[in-house]
Amino acid sequence: MHIHCDKNTKEVVSFLGPPGSGKGTISQKWQEQEGVMVLSTGALCREHIAEGTELGREFKGYIAAGSLIPGMVVSSMVSQWLGHHKTHNDVILLDGFPRTPDQVDHWADMMRDEMPGYRARVVLFDIEHETIIDRIKNRIECSSVDCRKVFSMHVFSGTPVVCPVCGAKLNRRSDDKADVVKKRLLVYEEHKKELLSSYRRLGIPVAVFKVDEIPLHEMFTQFSKLLAQDSAGV
Repeated sequence: MHIHCDKNTKEVVSFLGPPGSGKGTISQKWQEQEGVMVLSTGALCREHIAEGTELGREFKGYIAAGSLIPGMVVSSMVSQWLGHHKTHNDVILLDGFPRTPDQVDHWADMMRDEMPGYRARVVLFDIEHETIIDRIKNRIECSSVDCRKVFSMHVFSGTPVVCPVCGAKLNRRSDDKADVVKKRLLVYEEHKKELLSSYRRLGIPVAVFKVDEIPLHEMFTQFSKLLAQDSAGV
C-alpha cells in the first residue's frame, strides 16, 4: 500500500517509541516499498568515523574518552546530512533523532532555517510494555552488517538459522533480555514525556500509532493508512 500525500507536501518524519515497538520494521518496509530516504544517526556516525571526516575524528575522540557524543554535535551531523538530501526526497525519515529536548529545539531550528519547504512531524508508536517484552523475547536479527534485517520467531515454523534475505546467520541481540528490556522501558517513558512536552511547545504534530492489536504482517498497511489520514487532515 502506498502512502498518498498532497503532491506539494514534503516531510521530515521522526519515530518515537520504545524498543520492540516496530519502528525498525516500519522503517525497513517504508524504505523498501516507497523509497523513503532514511537517516540512521548511529549508522551515519559509524560512516563518518570510517571515512575519517572532521566529524568522524571528533566522534572518535569522544568514544576514546569514554564520553557520550554531545547532542549539539549529533544535531550538526543531522543538519549537514539534511542539507545534502533535502532537494532529492519528498519524505525523509529520521531514525534515532531527536533524542533529547535540546535536539528537538535544534530540529525545529533546522526545519525553519534550512528546510522551509518541508514540515516536521512525529509518529508515536503506542504499545503496552507486556506486548513489547513478548516481542523482544522472540526477536532475531541478521548478523550481516549490510543487511541487519530483524525478524520475529513467530513468523517462522521451527527455529530459523539463516537470514531468508541474505543467508547470513541469525542471532539474538545481546540486550534482548527481560530484565534489560524493563530497565530500558523505564528510561524510555521518562524520555517520552520530555520529548512530547517539547513537541507540544513547538507545535510539531504527533500522530499516535496504536500497534498493540495489530499483527506484525499488517503493521505497514495500518501505518500507511494512519499517515494518509493524517496528511489529509493537514
